Amino acid sequence: MEINPNYLIKKNKGKILLHRKNQSERGFILDNEIYSIIKKLKKSRLQKNRLSPLEKTTVEVFKYLNLIKDRKNILINTPLIKRRRVKAQIPLSLVILNYNGKKHLKALLDSVLEQTYRNFEVIVIDNCSTDNSLKIIKRYKKLSIKLISLKNPKSFSYANNLGIKKAKNNFVLFLNNDLKLEKNCLNNLIFKTQKAKNWAAIALKMRMYYSPKIINSLGVSLKEKRFGYDNFLGLIDFGQIDDTKQIMASSFGAVLVKKDLFEKIGVLDDNYYFYYEDLDWCYRAQLLDYKILTCPEALVYHKFSGSSTGRKGNLKKIKLAIINRIYFVSKNFNKFYLKKFLKNYLIEDFLKFGVHLIKFRFLYALNYLKAYFELLKKITQILKKRKKINQIKKKYPIKEKNIIKKALPYLPLTDGNFVLLNKEILTLYYMDLFLKNKVRFGFLGYASKAKGFFVLLKVFEQIANQYLGKVPVELKIFGKIERPSFWNKRRINRLKERQIIKEFGDYKRKDLGKIFNQIDVLIIPSLWNELYGLVLDEAKLFKTPVIVSDKGALKERITDKLDGLVFNSQKKQDLMKKIEIFLKKPELIKNISRNIKSPKKFKKHSSEIRKIILESL
Repeated sequence: MEINPNYLIKKNKGKILLHRKNQSERGFILDNEIYSIIKKLKKSRLQKNRLSPLEKTTVEVFKYLNLIKDRKNILINTPLIKRRRVKAQIPLSLVILNYNGKKHLKALLDSVLEQTYRNFEVIVIDNCSTDNSLKIIKRYKKLSIKLISLKNPKSFSYANNLGIKKAKNNFVLFLNNDLKLEKNCLNNLIFKTQKAKNWAAIALKMRMYYSPKIINSLGVSLKEKRFGYDNFLGLIDFGQIDDTKQIMASSFGAVLVKKDLFEKIGVLDDNYYFYYEDLDWCYRAQLLDYKILTCPEALVYHKFSGSSTGRKGNLKKIKLAIINRIYFVSKNFNKFYLKKFLKNYLIEDFLKFGVHLIKFRFLYALNYLKAYFELLKKITQILKKRKKINQIKKKYPIKEKNIIKKALPYLPLTDGNFVLLNKEILTLYYMDLFLKNKVRFGFLGYASKAKGFFVLLKVFEQIANQYLGKVPVELKIFGKIERPSFWNKRRINRLKERQIIKEFGDYKRKDLGKIFNQIDVLIIPSLWNELYGLVLDEAKLFKTPVIVSDKGALKERITDKLDGLVFNSQKKQDLMKKIEIFLKKPELIKNISRNIKSPKKFKKHSSEIRKIILESL
């Protein structure tokens, strides 16, 4: 197996880059471990039958991304986008925002012409372009494009609001000029509307134009740390996120909205100029009890950072992001969340400002000062807007925490325009897709607080949150569960929904053989001092590896890393690390089971204890 000849590997500033020969500004960043696997690939040192889980995952991911010349026997193929049967031809308005899109418009308009769904009008709003992109628009006479040229440069919000006014139809699809639509995109989007209810916006799935199997976005999220971010940015698309239904917000770079709702929810806030206006509108929609949905089958390809590049563009981007995230939370959030978010944002900005000064990046440091100076000018506007939002909240008592909870986890999968392919990411996000079986953990006995059961649940929830697709772990519970608290009950239900835990209820000793056949590793997470731990003997009898807490006799009866693993009962994260050892190295289960000695029989054990007592007398 060889690396695709169209790709180059080079080291730059301590980073190992893999990119196309003609595209050095984007590609993949590898770590030393993945790089060594690639070297073995080049020299054909990897034997197919003896691949470790990491080597197998690396080979399959590289095949899928077309980074390997030999692509035979691919385990997972690209998810097919089927054309759905639409019941009624609902008219659609496509609103395309253009600014100097000469390089991008041809790909977009060609893809619009190729759509299998034909009942639409096209509106292009040009924001004072200077690159002759209008000539390209005028060539597409078949689309009967309605061209609106702005006399002066306007904000993203203003242009979108104008598009809503000019649209004939109730369903309006906003599109950036640096997109390309998959041929069934509009058809599948209309199909989604026929099933969905009470929605305000539907987000399309964006993949990267230059790396068409990498996700760019499926909606956007905002949390109390960092700027707003694209959901799943940099994730390789194996179809593992296609069951995502509701999100916090949709990017208005590719979104379907209803024109009539703009009268009820209000137009996009023109004070943002660029960035966060989509989050703001979606937030207000949810305050009125509307849903923000996704349609993964409506696929578009986006030229990531295609419309704003260069140092000046980057400075402007950062400045707007600093202003707009504080403007957003100050305008919309109640006192509790405002304090929580604002505190973190101010600390983040202060630290970044200090770092830029230390590193002599004075332009970037000055950018922060300019941003805060502009924010001070907007205080009266913020207070007026906040008053209006509070009036809406009184009429519609929607809990804000339910909207904020829809923010999906931030995934650190990119570095600028480069996608990270290192050991940690391949293990965490993709390995489970290529491993045939889950690692089956078991808990036996009365599932109570003292036995550490609820700590175990928290750990499994943390592990589950790290994985997006099929979680390569399962917890089987044999025995009664102590009456759980409200939060633990919710945790149990969530884990059941994701098929991570299974309850089997009480069991009889005669069924122990069947039980231990269903588990690979037994966990004994006791928080109280165990005098003996009979269940440990049962595990040893069936040669089952164990993870035990360091309480009482348990740690004395296990040799750590030989016939089991011992974790620090004071540290929840230590238990998580021990579980992850088996997840990352499933072959360890067999190795440990070979070292397990059968427990002593009761008669022999009791005679030994009797002997010790007699000797001590």
